Amino acid sequence: MKRILAGVFVAVLLSVCVSSAIAGELEVKLMNASTKGDLNTVQSLIKQGADVNAKDKEGATALMVAAQYGDAGIVRALLAKGADVNARDNNGWTALIGAAEFGYAGVVRILLDSGADVNAKNNDGMTTLMFAAQDRDADFVRDLIAKGANVNGKDNDGETALMFAAHSGDAGVIHVLLKKGADVNAKMNNGVTALAIAGQSGHADIVQILKDAVAKK
Repeated sequence: MKRILAGVFVAVLLSVCVSSAIAGELEVKLMNASTKGDLNTVQSLIKQGADVNAKDKEGATALMVAAQYGDAGIVRALLAKGADVNARDNNGWTALIGAAEFGYAGVVRILLDSGADVNAKNNDGMTTLMFAAQDRDADFVRDLIAKGANVNGKDNDGETALMFAAHSGDAGVIHVLLKKGADVNAKMNNGVTALAIAGQSGHADIVQILKDAVAKK
């Protein structure tokens, strides 16, 4: 539904390789090494004094880059040296949101254990839980809720995680969300519900699950 964001985020992160807006040479090298997954170079640059919280012109940090590529080793190395786990880029993306969007549940767990805000939103209002629901990962959804994710949070269009799941058509995710208190009658800003989205998306099984949930209200 909002996959265009992924392309924007990738473009932002890839831009660090040629960015000239970072404070110094060490920081540019740190961003490049994080992009390439070069842990040894990352560790060496940190020892030389590279600022782990330096940002490129788009506001991306080395931690965001490593998280987006799912590199747990570099993520841990940066966090150990004081990387800001809740830093945001110019579009409101955090390392956690980036890792979640690309399905790196292991990196998400590392970030959450390091104090990442599970309910952080990007500038479109999307959260980690919404991306997990969209990506059809029931275990990931369950883990995020256990970490305090707001099951009924809404993005700027009024969409909830249940609505994203209804669009993707994963019954397992739907069941988890409903069991954890997702509001089946919630409406988008335009009045559309998860049930309507499931129907529009052609997911007959999801439609039935949601109808049953509505009937129980």
